[in-house]
Amino acid sequence: MSASTIDVSTIKHFPVPAERVFDAWISPAAVRGWFGPGLGELVRVEIDARERGTFFFTQRRTDGDAEHWGQYLIVDRPYCLAFTWNVAGMERADVVTVALLAAEAGCKVKVTHQMDARHAEYADRTRKGWARMLEAMGRTLRTEAWA
Repeated sequence: MSASTIDVSTIKHFPVPAERVFDAWISPAAVRGWFGPGLGELVRVEIDARERGTFFFTQRRTDGDAEHWGQYLIVDRPYCLAFTWNVAGMERADVVTVALLAAEAGCKVKVTHQMDARHAEYADRTRKGWARMLEAMGRTLRTEAWA
């Protein structure tokens, strides 16, 4: 972390192997189940999960389409996934790192969102957003529909 960025983190335990959780981050079918819960239907999910590969999500919301995109920086299954994070209007991309750690009866996932310090007022909202998505991922992981 540099002086011009802040790290916003959240941690969640999942009672499943790290490989399954890692795959939930890069499977379009799984992402449709946990990304932006309650905010709208994902109408576009494109994932090229390799280093320098890209992703693009479009979520249809009541106030218009929200687009999220980025590039994978690290793809190290099942230990680490890191990617840039962009939304319309951002001056520069944030960086999100997903660390998966072995834990009793499953794994722990730590999501760290490195953001511009000028946007510190969004830190709590960002943390809560990732926490909601991890909760939704937990529900998705309990289904076999995407596997």
